[in-house]
Amino acid sequence: MDQANILSYLVLGRPLQSATGEEGKLLYKAASSLSFSGGEFLAQRIGGALGIKDIHIEQGEEFREAALVVGTYLSPRIYVSYGIGLFEPVNRLRIRYELSKKLLLQVESGLESGADLFYRIER
Repeated sequence: MDQANILSYLVLGRPLQSATGEEGKLLYKAASSLSFSGGEFLAQRIGGALGIKDIHIEQGEEFREAALVVGTYLSPRIYVSYGIGLFEPVNRLRIRYELSKKLLLQVESGLESGADLFYRIER
């Protein structure tokens, strides 16, 4: 049995050919999280050896959107990160600025650029 069908039986309990579109997306997420778990560990080990505390692999909507992200706080309210595409030559610079305890401004530049304003509600 191939690996795709093995994963399908583990997650869905039936072969891949009988999966619906939504179940296919679920299988994709399971497969990508399994493949990136080893990469995340490796990134942490390399970052630790270089003295970088915040290094991780960030997944996107699709498998090819994965990026190695390195970030740091410039001040208690300003966080800067830089992402390098693992499968496509795309780089991204992201800056987050905490305006208040509940308001966060995030600016991103890369393949697409934009800004977001986040409001945090805690219960």
